[in-house]
Amino acid sequence: DNIPSFVGLAPKRIEISENNQLAYCKNSPYRDSASSEVVLADLNAGSKETVQRTDDVTSEWLYECSIFGDTIVWNKYSEPNDDFSFRMAQYKYSAIYSYDIPSKKTEALTGSQEFYDNPSLYENHLAMVKLPLTKPGQASSNAEIALMDLKTKSIEIVVDENSAIYLNKIDAAFPMTRSNPQITSRYITWWSTSDRARVYLYDYYQHTFVQMYDAPVNFDSTEIYRLFENAVILYETKLDDKGDSQSRTFYVSLE
Repeated sequence: DNIPSFVGLAPKRIEISENNQLAYCKNSPYRDSASSEVVLADLNAGSKETVQRTDDVTSEWLYECSIFGDTIVWNKYSEPNDDFSFRMAQYKYSAIYSYDIPSKKTEALTGSQEFYDNPSLYENHLAMVKLPLTKPGQASSNAEIALMDLKTKSIEIVVDENSAIYLNKIDAAFPMTRSNPQITSRYITWWSTSDRARVYLYDYYQHTFVQMYDAPVNFDSTEIYRLFENAVILYETKLDDKGDSQSRTFYVSLE
C-alpha cells in the first residue's frame, strides 16, 4: 500500500454542533493508497453524507474538521513536500474550506498556495494554524496562530514567536511549535512546546494574553485538552520522585 505512515485510518477529530450534527474527516483504503472524506452525520435524521472527498492522500488530504451551527470548516493538504527548506511540513500547501449545510455550498477561505490548517470554529470566528515558509537557518517548525473573521475574510496573526509570552520561555533551546488551536466566544488556546510549564489563553476581544496555569517544578508538559466557555480540561505529564513519568487530567475553572 502507498499510504504514508503519518496518515491514520481513524477520524482525527469528531465535533458535534448544537443542531446534533457530527462533522469529521476520515481516511479509507482506496486502490493502492487511501481516500479522505469530510463527513456530515445528522443524528436527528439518522443520515450521513460526504461533503468533500479526495481519492489519494499522497496528493491531497482532507485532514481536520470543525463545525458550528450550519457551517463546517476543514483543511486540505496538497502537493507532497520533500524539501523542508521550503516549508517544514509533509505537504507544501494547505487551504481552509467552509461548507454551508443548508445551501450545500463550499467556499475556499484561504489561497491554494498558502498554508493554514487545524481549524477551530466559533460563530464567525475561525482560529487556525499558519505555517510560514522556512527561514534560513530554521531548525524546526515555527507555526503561528491566526484568527479569521468569516464576515470580512480578514486574517490576524494573534500568536507567533515574538509574542510577549515567549520572551522569557523556560527552555530557550526548545523548538517553538504551536498547533491545535481551540476557540470559544472569547478565548483561543493552543498546544505549544515552546513553554511547557505555563498555559495561556488569548482574549481576542481585549487582545491580551491570560496565564491560567503554572505547572509544578517536576513536569514534562502541560496542555489544554479541551476548552469550554468557563473552564478548561488540562492534561499534564510530570516526573515523580523516582523519575518515572506520570500523567493526570484535571479541570480548572475560568471564573
